[in-house]
Amino acid sequence: MKLFNLRNKSSLTFFDSILSIDDLINKSLSLNMEYVSLIEDDVLYGAMEFYEKAKLNGLKPIIGIEIKYEEDSLLLIAKNSNGFNSISKISSYIKSNDELTRDFLLSNNKDVILINLTSSLNHIDSRDFYSKDEIFTKKVTHLEKNDDEARKLFKLVGESLEIDSIDKIDETSHFLGDEDIRKLSNGEQIKNFENLVSKIDLDIKTQKMDFPKFSENSYELLKTNCEKKIKTYLKEKSKDNPNINVSEYMSRTQLELNMIKEMNFSDYFLVVKDYVDWAESKDILVGPGRGSVGGSLVAFLLGITKVDPIESNLLFERFLNSERVSMPDIDIDFQDDRRDEVLNYIREKYGNDNVAQIVTFQTLRAKMSIRDMGRALSYPLSEVDAVSKLIPNNATIAEALSSQKKLRKLVEEDEDIAKLIDYAKKIEGLPRQFSTHAAGIVISKTKIENLVPIQSGYGDFNITQFSMKYLEDRGLIKLDLLGLRNLTIISDVLKKINLKNKDFSLANIPLNDKNTFKSIAQGQTEGIFQLESSGMKKLLLKMKVTNIEDIIASSSLFRPGPQDNIPMFLKGKENPSKIKYLDPVLENNLKLTYGVIVYQEQIMKIVQEFSGFSLSKADLFRKAISKKNKKVIEDLKEEFVKGALANGKPIELINDVYETIEKFANYGFNRSHAYAYSIISYWMSYLKANYSAEFFSSLLSSYVGNFAKIQSYQSEAKKFGIAIKPPSVNHSTDKFIVHNKEILYPLTSIQGFGAAAYRALVLNREESLFKDTIDFFERAKLIGISSSAINALLDSGALNELGDNRQTILNNMELISMYTSMVISGTGKNKIINQEIKKTTDKPKLEKFKDIEEEDDLAQYNSIGIHIKESPVVKIKEKLSSKNVEFVNLDSCLDSLGKEVIIVSEFTSLRSVKTKYGSMMMFGKIEDETGSMSFSVSPRYYDSVFDLIERGVIAILKATVDKYGGGTISIQSVKVVKNEK
Repeated sequence: MKLFNLRNKSSLTFFDSILSIDDLINKSLSLNMEYVSLIEDDVLYGAMEFYEKAKLNGLKPIIGIEIKYEEDSLLLIAKNSNGFNSISKISSYIKSNDELTRDFLLSNNKDVILINLTSSLNHIDSRDFYSKDEIFTKKVTHLEKNDDEARKLFKLVGESLEIDSIDKIDETSHFLGDEDIRKLSNGEQIKNFENLVSKIDLDIKTQKMDFPKFSENSYELLKTNCEKKIKTYLKEKSKDNPNINVSEYMSRTQLELNMIKEMNFSDYFLVVKDYVDWAESKDILVGPGRGSVGGSLVAFLLGITKVDPIESNLLFERFLNSERVSMPDIDIDFQDDRRDEVLNYIREKYGNDNVAQIVTFQTLRAKMSIRDMGRALSYPLSEVDAVSKLIPNNATIAEALSSQKKLRKLVEEDEDIAKLIDYAKKIEGLPRQFSTHAAGIVISKTKIENLVPIQSGYGDFNITQFSMKYLEDRGLIKLDLLGLRNLTIISDVLKKINLKNKDFSLANIPLNDKNTFKSIAQGQTEGIFQLESSGMKKLLLKMKVTNIEDIIASSSLFRPGPQDNIPMFLKGKENPSKIKYLDPVLENNLKLTYGVIVYQEQIMKIVQEFSGFSLSKADLFRKAISKKNKKVIEDLKEEFVKGALANGKPIELINDVYETIEKFANYGFNRSHAYAYSIISYWMSYLKANYSAEFFSSLLSSYVGNFAKIQSYQSEAKKFGIAIKPPSVNHSTDKFIVHNKEILYPLTSIQGFGAAAYRALVLNREESLFKDTIDFFERAKLIGISSSAINALLDSGALNELGDNRQTILNNMELISMYTSMVISGTGKNKIINQEIKKTTDKPKLEKFKDIEEEDDLAQYNSIGIHIKESPVVKIKEKLSSKNVEFVNLDSCLDSLGKEVIIVSEFTSLRSVKTKYGSMMMFGKIEDETGSMSFSVSPRYYDSVFDLIERGVIAILKATVDKYGGGTISIQSVKVVKNEK
């Protein structure tokens, strides 16, 4: 037997190893080893990935953990699946408790080999025990010998140390081969090693599903619920549609129930229904659906989804299919500010030990790798930042070196920078820390730690140590509970509307509102879920949206790949009579999308009707052809041809139809998901068009602190007749609110006006509003609002309503201060207004001063981050006009499609991206007094304008307006005239 490294660490022992699991597998294979081992510190994060990859490559896996117990370091190695369960429980205990106890070790050591690395003590009374000198156990943390310094620097990063501490880092080994290990081992150690390995036969079996039993008769409960609901639903539905196809609904309900029973998923549906029902009972807004579950009538009847799949032409077989054996996937969206309440309900219902979130790992990206290594090397921060800034967003170091001349030149000319880049490349992509999956949880019938190792997480939630990919084989089903900002916005709007109209609800919203479709067709979709990007606006303008189907199609087409079909779709929509269909089956299924296969469900229906497939088999066909699974495709294509021939179709037509399906298969989108998400888009558009003030106040509140978004939405609000006003000391709160049909800026978003000052002010004004400037200053001093916080209010414009402008208050501040000091006695919490002095002291009369507009506007901009008053662009335009400079306002750009224009505007947001060819582009938004617009800078002009563009810069732009009317300009040159920063 070839000797091998036993004590290998992967990078999932954070900041200690720079070895990936793939490194371990590939190196072992290259050395023709029979075994490969992984022993992490305390955890089993990578155990299942390691196990599966080892088995797949014909290697025998050895898995263990290294732990600290009392004064010793112990290696605990699993002999078999029982041993794996033992070390899994020990790992869970260590990661969930303060200290490992002897009792726990003794009761969880079945089939575990113990190696004591520091003494000869056998802490678990194991028969399979080896002391520190009896086995070769050099710790392996890197692949090659010359990786040693990179690994040490990486450990310095983890311990927040710098290179002068590198001698303190423990010595470890690179990956050793059989010959190296034999040289470093004595005969007894080799004999013990071979004896140890002979005891190991690790075979981890797939486990049965361990989902909670919702009821003793879950299927009967599910069936009763659905049968009761379908009757009441059809009775209500028939009032508006007497010709409703009752038999179709009844047979579909039964078909789905039979499938759910056959696949034993009744409990799953009932568990999801339960937490959806609970959320709605607490007025937590739940989305209309997500993913393929929208095709289930049973889910609709249970209230899990809000879209009738028969009415909406959605297919159950796309969701659940007896021929495609996989777990159902019911993802639910909740308003994001209350999602945690639903999680806590689930945990309370099923027990803390039976519910867990799912681990994920945050990895080191290029910029962070450079910064971390720069810090460890003690390089000057300015130098390291200069290098990291040369890395485009989302690019790897290798990609940046390929595309960035400046970076290549630095590396070629500066040895220190070359060293930095070399070390950074070695740690790039390695895990930095654990996190939790944004949406996923698991619920089990038994304790989760009996199925997978766990650890303590955030808010006392358990977290699985295995990532999502490896849970199903351990008997756990993932449930996704997602937080959606847009549902929070909608919920907030509904609350405001209900103050005036308590009967209004989403169910009252008609899906044929002309105002809604008009605003969408005009591209007024800022702030609308899925529809606000410049490219989407461009599509909506071309599409001339008139119904909900147009919105569904737009969200399905506006993706990489399917975008290629947009011209064909638009051409067909413009002239439906000119569309030529290969066969009536295609016409029947593609009329809705003007001859283009947009949805996966269309492929399924075409295959069903053209070749006689069941919908279940048609779904297999759809999946195989879109995934390019050649073996499955060959078998199904043969069936497709035979079925079509049996239906009397000629072979030439069959081949043409197959080629058509094959052409579009990659691009088909899930209609169930598109439909449900388009309903959210429509709801928001309806509220925006019909309840504009309420909508914009909620939208803006959702983006507090995001100045670019707020500035953009302020411009959009103006188009709907809604003005955004400065903060009001008497009426503003911690959110944007509607006051006298205008929207007030929040007090808490004023720079320099902190939470404590806000709480004190709001509490004080509950007694009475501030009457005037002096009244405010008296009370502000009384309640301890600092002078800096008062200045922040003054700069923001929050005090203007009290009767004096900013310049008046600034120039009378000494007088005001003298007065308040006279009438207020005491210190701290013991301050009082001395009424006797106040009665005998005249209120100061403030000398009036005129506004200094430019100074006041700049103070307000610096205070709240946006221009509330007239945009500074206006004055610059006036100066330029006097010099006969001709320019185009942003709201007039659509009159100059495809033409070159001169624009004067302010940059409000920007981002640089790398193209697939490695060159750089920039995207962002500009604004003037007439509105906002998206811009792009092509690679050709990027270098010449990159250093000139930043938020707050006002510039003269030479640009070309998008010829397709997408509301975008392409900038060729920039001349800065003012910088607001």
